[in-house]
Amino acid sequence: LEQSGYLRLKTLDERIDVRSLELNGPVVTDINGKKLKKANVSKDFLEFECVINVPKMKTHGLTLYTGAIKNMFGTVCGDDKSRIHAMGATLEGFSQCLVDLFAFEKEKIKLNVMDATIAVEGMGPGASGKPVRMNLILASDDAVALDSVAITLMGSEPEKVPTIRLAAEQGLGEIELDNIEVLGEKIEDHKRKFKMPKTAALGKIPFARFTGVQSRVPLYKEGCIFCLNCERACPQAVIKIIKTKSGEPKPTINYKGCISCFTCIEICPEACYQTKLKHRGKFRAIGLSLLAIIALAVTLGILL
Repeated sequence: LEQSGYLRLKTLDERIDVRSLELNGPVVTDINGKKLKKANVSKDFLEFECVINVPKMKTHGLTLYTGAIKNMFGTVCGDDKSRIHAMGATLEGFSQCLVDLFAFEKEKIKLNVMDATIAVEGMGPGASGKPVRMNLILASDDAVALDSVAITLMGSEPEKVPTIRLAAEQGLGEIELDNIEVLGEKIEDHKRKFKMPKTAALGKIPFARFTGVQSRVPLYKEGCIFCLNCERACPQAVIKIIKTKSGEPKPTINYKGCISCFTCIEICPEACYQTKLKHRGKFRAIGLSLLAIIALAVTLGILL
């Protein structure tokens, strides 16, 4: 709160109460969604009668995009975020958990206001992302419609973002741009092509969903400051910080248990992680073998 500048609001008006949603603890709550059945939701949030949801316009290493729907994940307290990450496991599964939570909380949300003054592209939403100046504020009482317009402004399609698509399919809002009334600025005047996370390639290759050819995992680069944020936050407890011979801290990852939730990338304050293809070595070997077979076949064809 100190770094964000929100505490300055109290100096403007003493009636404004700025506090963490985790201050008064969570309540184990029946969500009863398609995938998410229970969650530790902020006690304060459950007591609110009216909520104004204020997301940022960002790309996201796991869910491709994070906006009004995903922002409500912030009402989940403590380690339960890690549990839900692990339970969701896949892009589609985790996205359904987010939609389940949003569906449960939707009636409290009276307005969604997106801060798109400076957005994020690339491997967001953390420090690995790159700032993009959009100079926009978006607002709607329909979170699905807001996210649909936002991702369109970012040069992509709403149907490609699982949270938006699933929410629309489950009747939680409008996804069709032709059915969304846009007031003020025109989308065409501000639309640009954002660099999407590398995970956006999922599903573009035939049968990628089943073969895992495009599966990515986090990879430590450099710059660890031994804050232990990634080790503590990892839902599968597969990250350990070790000391190298030179005394430098270095995160190590047990990829057998990694579920590619990219919590480590999101939470690292120093942008120490990037992503890599999970089966990079294996598929490189397969690719070289195929090239050799093709070359042999062409040679034999010429000789014969």
